[in-house]
Amino acid sequence: MEAVMPVAASSNLAPDAGASARDAELAGLVPTRLRVDIIVRRQFFKHEEYYVLKDPLALTYFRLQAEEAYILSLLDGKRTLLEVARQVAARYPNNPRSLPDLAGFINQLTAGGLLNQNAGRFVENARRSPGQNLMGLWTKLVGSLLFFKIPLIDPSPWLGRLAHALRFVWTKWFVGAALVLFAWTFGLLLANLDAFTSNALDFFSAGNLALLWVTTIFIKTLHEFGHATTSRHFGGEVHEMGVCFMCFTPCGYVDASDAWMMRHKRHKLYVTIAGVFTELIIACVAAHLWLVLPDGLARGLAFNAMIVASINTLLFNANPLMRFDGYYLVCDLLEIPNLRSKAIAYCSYQLQRIFLGYRNHQQEQVFEQDSQGRIFVVYAVLAYLYMMFIIYSLTQIFARVLQPYGLHEFGLWLGFLVQGSFLMFPIIKVIADAIKPGAHIEKTGSTRRRVLGLVGFLALAVALSFFIPTRYYVSQQAVVMANAGEWVASEAGGTIREVHVRTGQWVEPGQLLVTLENPEVRAELVIQAAELTQARLLFGAVAGEAAWAAGEERARLAQGLEVAETAYARAAAHVGQLEVRSKVAGYVLTPDLGRMPGNYATSLHPLLRIADTRELRLVVPLTEDQAQLVEEGNHVDGRWQGTGRAFETRLDAISSQPAKKNEFHHGMLSYFGGPAPVQVLQQQDANFPVFLASAPLGRIANVPVEGLRVRVSISGRETTVAQRFGRWFLSLWKVHGSRS
Repeated sequence: MEAVMPVAASSNLAPDAGASARDAELAGLVPTRLRVDIIVRRQFFKHEEYYVLKDPLALTYFRLQAEEAYILSLLDGKRTLLEVARQVAARYPNNPRSLPDLAGFINQLTAGGLLNQNAGRFVENARRSPGQNLMGLWTKLVGSLLFFKIPLIDPSPWLGRLAHALRFVWTKWFVGAALVLFAWTFGLLLANLDAFTSNALDFFSAGNLALLWVTTIFIKTLHEFGHATTSRHFGGEVHEMGVCFMCFTPCGYVDASDAWMMRHKRHKLYVTIAGVFTELIIACVAAHLWLVLPDGLARGLAFNAMIVASINTLLFNANPLMRFDGYYLVCDLLEIPNLRSKAIAYCSYQLQRIFLGYRNHQQEQVFEQDSQGRIFVVYAVLAYLYMMFIIYSLTQIFARVLQPYGLHEFGLWLGFLVQGSFLMFPIIKVIADAIKPGAHIEKTGSTRRRVLGLVGFLALAVALSFFIPTRYYVSQQAVVMANAGEWVASEAGGTIREVHVRTGQWVEPGQLLVTLENPEVRAELVIQAAELTQARLLFGAVAGEAAWAAGEERARLAQGLEVAETAYARAAAHVGQLEVRSKVAGYVLTPDLGRMPGNYATSLHPLLRIADTRELRLVVPLTEDQAQLVEEGNHVDGRWQGTGRAFETRLDAISSQPAKKNEFHHGMLSYFGGPAPVQVLQQQDANFPVFLASAPLGRIANVPVEGLRVRVSISGRETTVAQRFGRWFLSLWKVHGSRS
């Protein structure tokens, strides 16, 4: 809701004998009257009397205090400004208004289109446009790109009939049933978390993103129908419905500003939350369909609808940091209209006062009361940081989209430009408010001294940051591994016939572990044995002949015999590989050995893990950037995920090359304390190189298996505050620093 802000009160009353020429000129002016079509409704806000004005043509709304509404009632097109001032002084003797104050307030009413004005004055006001500097235009351009709306239809001709047909939706039993549905669906999804991990849908594929786009438009349209029908049900009017683009994402919108005319506050709150309520119902229905439908297009659409109508609506529509439903709901609950603009104005006012020594009287008129200052500061800071996060996230997505075309760096530099522009917004806002015409600036100190002091303090802080020592810190999840151990596999492969050991059993080198069955391998041995027998017979037949020709034949057959013996030895070795034996001493760590018989093991597929868990060490997976921040001898603080018990150690090895596939452990794949997967990591390339660092743990009692997870914090290489901040900033923008 737009609101005409009250003008500052003055200690002057109506002009007297000592009045200036300006006051004398204003005294004889006759202000025009209020437009006859303006709708005025009395309301109570914060237990005080207010009046809401509705312009039925422009569909704008204004909230006036009782004193301002009284001034408006005196504007009949006959009273002079002096007469109005005298009646206001008689009615409110403790808050007199000067003639310039009254003239300024009436000009605000005229600019808002609430008063009658002739055609010449209308054209004059229309031609008058405030100037803007380049930075202001750039800020407005960036804001327009991040958010703009397209009005589409006027739903008022048929909206009333729709609201009447759906009148059961606003009954207590329907709302109660919906709340039960929300709770039931949430519990059902928690009980089926494994369905998310086994979901076959590639959410970020090009095809699904197109479906997601269409699903978003459809759901947001229903969202807006929720607002529109609820507003109409409680007596409001809706004349505009369309689509807005927020960060290039389509969202529906409806102009339900007529809710400000509702007498009951709860009705206005119902209108505000109706869209989110509608989407949550859609999300519940979609969730149930997703759980029961088979994989395919219908299940993919249900999953998209569930995500859009739940996570998306909670992050955006219900988010009070963006000017959507959540924002207006907070405004209503806190009873602070225009919270965002007031918070920004309040912070600008305080920054001007602290850093420039200015007291901006014009901005003081925006604030409700000093006790709300903390709310203004908290909201302005959170909203600013959230928009920085949104811009940063969009920049990374944009750069990733351009990467296949070789324009990744262009996307990052464009992000630098937009992010830097928004980063400068507070400074631009403070300066613009301080030099704005009519700001009524009052100096409370030396501006030059304050600015120089601030610049000097910042320069000193930056200089000191290059000398203040600190360390890099890396926080990561590590797994426990044995000092000595191996994965046992068979080169031949085959069906597992029998497992001769059990989990936790100690085995010695050469001990039989698993017997495989492979008919092809055994058939190959039979074939090679027959060929070896034949080669021996042929060679024996010519071995005693002395003829020169027999000598040549004997050499050829001797060579064939050697080849046959080699093939037989190889086939015999393959048969021997069907009996998998341990090469090291240790415990059998592989679980569920009873399920292995009958399964087929491919060649070189790991079957069992044999390791001596009496001597353990930590293995810490690190990204390439993290590996550059640590070195051997760095201190490691660890805490067991299961028990929370803390311990300390030091790194003794860091790989200089990315880890190979068989060096990964499946315990590295699970975070947040959930059950670790037991399957061996699939043989596939990682999306990014992973380096492994290790630290000794020594002997630890009651550690029966490898893969237990530990949360570690590594105190890395020494550096300075400036270098650490610079590296963090570069990594934030995906720019790799040097290893030095």
